[in-house]
Amino acid sequence: MKRNLDKLDKQILGCLYEDVRVSNRKVAGMLNITEATVRARIRRMKNDRLVRFTAALDTKIFANPVGGFIGVNTHDGCLRAVCTQLAALPELNFVAAMLGRYDIICTFNLQSSLELRDLLERKIPIIEGVRNTEAVQTLQVYKFDRHWSVLETAGPIQPAR
Repeated sequence: MKRNLDKLDKQILGCLYEDVRVSNRKVAGMLNITEATVRARIRRMKNDRLVRFTAALDTKIFANPVGGFIGVNTHDGCLRAVCTQLAALPELNFVAAMLGRYDIICTFNLQSSLELRDLLERKIPIIEGVRNTEAVQTLQVYKFDRHWSVLETAGPIQPAR
């Protein structure tokens, strides 16, 4: 049975957002709970597939990274199939069905404009159901924060005293 995140789960995740490698003991101390509680909560969230932990590549290591967004419009009745096929492309790191101007928004971080051209000219157009696309390229990133607002509803983390 999947459960929703409660306030304590969100506080634990808030600590992990700051440093995913922080020890359960330190998180417990920050939140004034037991280490066993932290360990059990993290295990439950992972088992229920509410969270997963991954490594993120810092694109600053690339000489000239190419990042941006692709808006995709689909033919009627093709949204899910197109989303599934786009999500299978390793060049795309985010694919979501949307309300608004585009049916789907994708994001990418590539090593060169040649990779982007290949994606836009050879890989996406052959997906059945794609009506049209529009790509925009990032010039400079001023803020990139992977926090999701759902955690903000838990309120600020109060360190134990």
